Amino acid sequence: MAVHAKPTSAANGQAAVNPNENTSRNATNNRRNGPMMPSEEVPTHDAVIVGGGLSGLITAYLLRNKNILLLEKESRFGGRVESEQIYELTNNVGTQFFADEGGSVSRLMDELEIERVRHKPRHVPYSFYIRGTYYPTLRSFMSFGVHVDRLKLIAMALPRLRTFMKPADHPKRQELVGQNIVGLYDKLRPETKSFVTTYMRGACLAKPEHTSAGIGSALMLGVFFLGENSWVTGGFQQVTDRMASTLGDKARYSAEVTRVEQVDGLVRVTFVEGGQERVATAPSAAVTTPASVVPRIVPDLPDARRDAFERVKYGPLTMVSLVFAREVPWDRFFAMGSDDTVFQMVIDQTFDTPADDNPNNPIVCNFIISQYPDETTEIERFAAMSDDEIVEQTLADFTRVVPNADGADEHLIDTKVTRYPIGEIELSPEYYTELLPHIAKPFGNIHFAGDYTHPLSFVDGAVLSAFATARELGSDLIGPDDDRLMKLSARLFRR
Repeated sequence: MAVHAKPTSAANGQAAVNPNENTSRNATNNRRNGPMMPSEEVPTHDAVIVGGGLSGLITAYLLRNKNILLLEKESRFGGRVESEQIYELTNNVGTQFFADEGGSVSRLMDELEIERVRHKPRHVPYSFYIRGTYYPTLRSFMSFGVHVDRLKLIAMALPRLRTFMKPADHPKRQELVGQNIVGLYDKLRPETKSFVTTYMRGACLAKPEHTSAGIGSALMLGVFFLGENSWVTGGFQQVTDRMASTLGDKARYSAEVTRVEQVDGLVRVTFVEGGQERVATAPSAAVTTPASVVPRIVPDLPDARRDAFERVKYGPLTMVSLVFAREVPWDRFFAMGSDDTVFQMVIDQTFDTPADDNPNNPIVCNFIISQYPDETTEIERFAAMSDDEIVEQTLADFTRVVPNADGADEHLIDTKVTRYPIGEIELSPEYYTELLPHIAKPFGNIHFAGDYTHPLSFVDGAVLSAFATARELGSDLIGPDDDRLMKLSARLFRR
């Protein structure tokens, strides 16, 4: 049975609406990228931000009352934050959701007046396929033995987590982050180990031997203590769109930065826009690009720091979006994890959302396929597969493990495969002991922000690093309440 990926991302042949187009590439609905002055006439800015992903946009947004300039290489803002509309539904083909329990992330969402739907773990079904058995809910998986493992894990991992939240230079923390989590895994029963592995690979690409015991303890505890997650109404891209719109002409896309250097007490940023080389200068700058880009555009980095950025490892991530007609034969779930399929996790994007109340709307399921950085042979094999082949294998595995899903192909309306070569970061002991100390600190007046620059990583790390960087660049929009919220973010992560 062959399933063919359609050229559009919408159901019934209707072209998908790109939210970027609704804001004319996010920030310029009623304007064009106006011409900049020749390079020798470019005025000095208070700060220049390189990169228009989540961290870059937040940094610029927190400096929005200053004379700043944000430069993004691509033809849209947002990076891996990307959404599309299918009828009344929103499909997040990039970042799926965020932890909405207070802290800096929630503060930002509230200020931007972002509407969202909150899902509490106890109120929505999480399903799992573990070691050949399908469990429709987490409760159904929690046997006596798994409960014992859960208590054992709390006793072992919680002290490690508390140590991880100590200052970076604390001796006990330094010793902890240099270890991996294999020792914790070895204490678990086979079924619990498979369950934890499935969740951690799908949610955060954490391989036991390559995951630091600090962050790893938190991630393992998170398997049994899922927090409240939120879906942004209208798509996660609403967040980046609104920040870009607020920034207006201060944010420019299709502007590729080729060099960031310190000259005569200023940071000089050279970029190409409209086929012309231009220059912007400022007392300081923030580079928020992927780690691998930094050494290419900051030429004067010391060797040790250059090596650190180059050694940050990411595993590829593929998002397979399947659009089904409304009346599917299987019992729907909010999310499902599996240890014996090409995908590690499935998220029903439409489950329990306002659009789900309309029976004419289809169902959108996103299948997350994460690959470890060291599995080079598998990465190459998968990269050589066509989108059609990936869809076919995904659908075959889904119908094999989910009860009553045999006729899923008959309900399939449309498909889309989105590949991210830079997917999730590998949070290894080496990352914390050898790389992060070089990455996190500024290089003169050049600062760095992004998930890979903060020990918490993920969305929280991206947001917190942006808050910290904006403050270093002179933001006066970060007050005492934000200090409290940034500390709260850490406490919520620890909890």
